[in-house]
Amino acid sequence: MIASLSKSDPEDSNKIYCFAVKRDAKGSKRSEFNGNKAHLLRSSLFEKYKDDDSISFCFSNNKEDERTDSEIMQSFSKNH
Repeated sequence: MIASLSKSDPEDSNKIYCFAVKRDAKGSKRSEFNGNKAHLLRSSLFEKYKDDDSISFCFSNNKEDERTDSEIMQSFSKNH
C-alpha cells in the first residue's frame, strides 16, 4: 500500500521520510493525500496533528533528513 501511495505522489514518489510539519498558509488546508501519506508512514506523528488540518507533513527522499516525532514537534513548537 505504501509503494502504491508513493507512486501516486504528485511531487516525488521517493519522498517517504518525514522531517517536519508546517502550518499552511492562512485559509489553506492539508491535502487529503498528505494526510493519508502521513497516516500510513508516520501514524504516531499524524495522531498528534490529525485534528488540525492547517498543518501539513513534509517528506524528503533522503533518509538522512528523517527526524523523530520528538524532533519534529520540538522544531514546530519553536517556530510557532
